[in-house]
Amino acid sequence: MPTRKILLHITSGQQVAFYLLALVAMAICAYGILRRWKAWRGGKPLPPVTDWPGRIRNVLDQALAQRRVRRRRLAGGMHAGIFYGFLALFIGTTIVAIEHYGALLFGEHWFYKGAFYLLVKAALDCFGFGLLIALCVALWRRLVTKPASLGNSPYDVGFLALCLAATVTGFLLEGAGIASDPARLSFAGFSPVGLAVSQGFVGLSVGGYTATWWVHIVLVLAVIAALPYGRRYHLFVIPVSVALQPERPMGVLEPIAMSEVEETGKIGLTELADLDFWQRLSLDGCMECGRCTDACPANAVGKELNPKQIVLDIRRYIDNPRALTVNGEAISTDFISDESLWACTNCHACVNECPALIRHVDLIDGIRRYRVAEGRLSGSGAGMLRKLGSRENPWGLPASQRLDWAKSLEPPIEKATKDDNREVLFWVGCSGAFEPRAQKTVQATAQLLQAAGVKFTVLGPKERCTGDAARRMGDEFLFQQLAEANIATLNGIDAKRIVTQCPHCLHTLKNEYGQFGGNYEVLHHTQLLSELVESGRLKLEPQTESSVTYHDPCFLARVNGETEAPRKALRSSLQLPMLEPERNKDKTFCCGAGGGRMWMEEPTTQRPGNNRAQELIATGASTVAVGCPFCKVMIADSVAAVGGENPPEVVDVAELMLRAVSPRAVSPRAGSPP
Repeated sequence: MPTRKILLHITSGQQVAFYLLALVAMAICAYGILRRWKAWRGGKPLPPVTDWPGRIRNVLDQALAQRRVRRRRLAGGMHAGIFYGFLALFIGTTIVAIEHYGALLFGEHWFYKGAFYLLVKAALDCFGFGLLIALCVALWRRLVTKPASLGNSPYDVGFLALCLAATVTGFLLEGAGIASDPARLSFAGFSPVGLAVSQGFVGLSVGGYTATWWVHIVLVLAVIAALPYGRRYHLFVIPVSVALQPERPMGVLEPIAMSEVEETGKIGLTELADLDFWQRLSLDGCMECGRCTDACPANAVGKELNPKQIVLDIRRYIDNPRALTVNGEAISTDFISDESLWACTNCHACVNECPALIRHVDLIDGIRRYRVAEGRLSGSGAGMLRKLGSRENPWGLPASQRLDWAKSLEPPIEKATKDDNREVLFWVGCSGAFEPRAQKTVQATAQLLQAAGVKFTVLGPKERCTGDAARRMGDEFLFQQLAEANIATLNGIDAKRIVTQCPHCLHTLKNEYGQFGGNYEVLHHTQLLSELVESGRLKLEPQTESSVTYHDPCFLARVNGETEAPRKALRSSLQLPMLEPERNKDKTFCCGAGGGRMWMEEPTTQRPGNNRAQELIATGASTVAVGCPFCKVMIADSVAAVGGENPPEVVDVAELMLRAVSPRAVSPRAGSPP
């Protein structure tokens, strides 16, 4: 019957020595895991943790299935090979231990035998060989190709070499075992690598086998002892970090209570002591892969911002508790420069790519809050906040102009009242009300709703900025002031279903107003328009546009996960297939307007929009469709700058759809039944 003897040729004395060494290795490993507990505990405590089934599913998805890790083919495959290889070998070792210790009760060969034994041996050989290849690729990347964004040190190379040596000697030991035990030859084909290696061990003595066993065991124990030190620590941290991550969706910031400010005298991440337990824990999960920096649009155009370096700089101080104070004074977060801090567009590309699920933007915006509260924001960004505070919109224009966009429309747009029997409230937004290019979008959307017979109303002068720009820039209390005023207005007219053409308004109304008692169903205009087409209420006659590409807005595609509605809407109004840019959907590249950058000056050579415009132009499309007023401005300006003599036209999805509306589908009155 297929099986093998556990601890073949290993004497009782040698077994005692092995157990003593194993205890030492495990103790070193346990210390490495637990040594960071004090640093994590120094942060603000975790809020009550709920939804454990959902959290466990997330751990299985991110830590076990490695969904984000596998997004990059070479690096993801390499990491998966190492992870699953070690996991398989750990499971194999556990099976051997069960067999060995269970024999004390059930007799020898009670468990690890027969078909089960052969299946395990074949699996271990397969996964072990995959581990061998993956380790070689990892060493090649660190010694030869050396990607600029990848963290690299002699310790990394040393640990990988140690793992490789342990894996190689594992196959050597398997070959030596086959050569030393003739009874295993009849089924050694289930260990093809071990069988091949055994050819070099013909005639091996007992002493030779024992020496091979000890070399392998010492290397394995060294790997165990070294595992929780350096960047390998992420193996233990990431599952816990993923399980305990905040319940807030991506892009939703934690509100600050005035009572907290009165108690602490601080706003935002003033000092490292202000980091909470989960933030400190998640920072330890950073494996320095550099994916966050590779995805950062600000970094891509030469700005100082480096999301990975921000994480490492913060962690560098937290790593040494004594470094948290200097001469009795707590260390502030000023070691992160203003240039780096204000370059962030809040696009969340870094967060979306991070395998450890670190929330870089929360850290950046938390520090922004502190610096804005200290009056350390100047220039056009500070000017925008002043306009927002005095006129309740970033353009600083009077509320009486909020309906100017609708003056040319017929039939007239109705203003919202509590009993107006509307289907949806159309949230126009500040850009739609005041920015000429965005006005064309809201006009097209309104005409499409009229054509579909949708009963809709608007707030007009009662509408204020949602406060998104204030919150992203760091003025949390200005945001809360605007939010509470808007919520009072919306609740006062019993608004339930809201449609908006701005992804930033969508995100704030849908995901952040709930923090202050404003809970609404909020749709992007492409979602509602697509819904109207599918239901047959909006009749379109597809147009023969020569070619169209679509730019996904960050806050629609990445932060709110909506990528299909705009494409459905476009397909319904076009005869030709749409051309996709290289980076699309949740991997879209930021136009550069988010995080308050819409109102901040920057050199023309450092505009993310120029980078994105080149990608869109490279598709060969004659028309660029967008779904965000900020994107429309930034992409249009960049396309004009880099697009040559005949740049593509930049229009909103709604404008393209309006071109396809059948004249027969236009309703005689706004909101009359279809």
